[in-house]
Amino acid sequence: MRAVSTTSVVIVGAGPAGLAAAITLARLEVPCLVVDRLRERSTAARGTAVSTGAMERLRRWGVHGQAEALALDVEMSGWRAPALTRLAEGAAFPVGMLTREQARIVSPARPTCLSQEQLEPILEAHLRTLPAAHVLPGSEFVGLRQDPDGVTVTLADAGGERTVRAAYVIGADGVRSAVRSAAGIGVDASGPLSDSVGAQVRAPLWPLVPPARRHGIYAITDAAAGGALIPVGGDRWVYATERRPGVEATADGLARLVRGAAGAPGLPVVVDRVIELRYATALADTFRAGRVFVAGDAAHRVTPRGATGLSLAMLGGEAVAWRLAWVLRGWAPHGLLDDYERERRPVAAHNIARSAEPNGSERAAEDEWRVDVGGRIAHAWTGPGTSTVDLVGGGRTLFTGPEPSAWAAAARRAVGAPVRVHALPVAAARAVGLSGRGALMTRPDGVPIGLWPSDERAEAALLAA
Repeated sequence: MRAVSTTSVVIVGAGPAGLAAAITLARLEVPCLVVDRLRERSTAARGTAVSTGAMERLRRWGVHGQAEALALDVEMSGWRAPALTRLAEGAAFPVGMLTREQARIVSPARPTCLSQEQLEPILEAHLRTLPAAHVLPGSEFVGLRQDPDGVTVTLADAGGERTVRAAYVIGADGVRSAVRSAAGIGVDASGPLSDSVGAQVRAPLWPLVPPARRHGIYAITDAAAGGALIPVGGDRWVYATERRPGVEATADGLARLVRGAAGAPGLPVVVDRVIELRYATALADTFRAGRVFVAGDAAHRVTPRGATGLSLAMLGGEAVAWRLAWVLRGWAPHGLLDDYERERRPVAAHNIARSAEPNGSERAAEDEWRVDVGGRIAHAWTGPGTSTVDLVGGGRTLFTGPEPSAWAAAARRAVGAPVRVHALPVAAARAVGLSGRGALMTRPDGVPIGLWPSDERAEAALLAA
């Protein structure tokens, strides 16, 4: 066995949760090591929706432009019709995500149709620019041992086994999480909720769709070929349908169904993968065991209904990571770590319950977007292309109005997590609830942790925040 190396946090799994956690830690200059058993990323189509909340994080990390360049130009809602060639006979339905018009009012970002296989390389490339992070592909988690001072993690790769000493471990290694098992964390899993089959295909389907009816999912109601058609990118699509008489889980059988769903009998269809879709949900008994945390699918499994899994994983990874960073930097007491599960478990449970329902994909955006973005501050433009939401930093962010006040001087003397001050123009200040010489403070996810009507006791206020 090779010599022991050390880091602050070991993250097992380089999917959306693990990468978001590592980016958050590294941007706060906390050393972290990301390990993943795969040397190369899967090309299988998985999640295809990036929520408003997740896109807001990409803006803060400076990579939203790359994501938007790859995203499909579609409305993040659904369209129900007998076939793609008969869309005029159908109607739109909401899928719990903001439309373009809705997003313009409440966020600097809108949800996008971008597959996980396209998003992960963007996140990993950004992570590799951060000096505090190291990425080890082709390294498999073997086991861990906790003690009062830290965790010893055993990994294996082509060169044999090695051990890494860390203060904490984040298991972001999927629904069959080895980290979760090693930490002794149980899971409450449902039985099969649906027995479906699908295919990842290449087919020229977009020419059948009028420009005004480009959506993130098509619910096809044809009696023989009914199911869902989900665009992935270019000519790549996913088709999914429940097993029933006449549905053959073969490449030829599924290609025929895709042609039927398209309403184009002569359409050329190439089936790249046949997909067995046995929907199920799961929720870990706890998100923490000592110094080990679980995030993403290791903590909560949703079905594809509602398309919340990718973004739920990203936001959960960020949520555990900023708390770990604050504790490791000495900015907050260890009790802060308990808030990770207290806040994220209800969000996970909500999305699990939604995804378990047969009609779980259909939800009004007004009911779901707040679950996604949480209790963060209001969006208001502060200048060309910059929102109040964009200004939230990894420490504490203090928003004031444009009037000179005592807040800036008080922030320089504040203890704990660093305080960055942003003086907002009048309209933006009013939008976030400020007037006169008041101030609003947020934590790294944009959730307010302090609101003061004046600067009369600014220094004392920040000391208590």
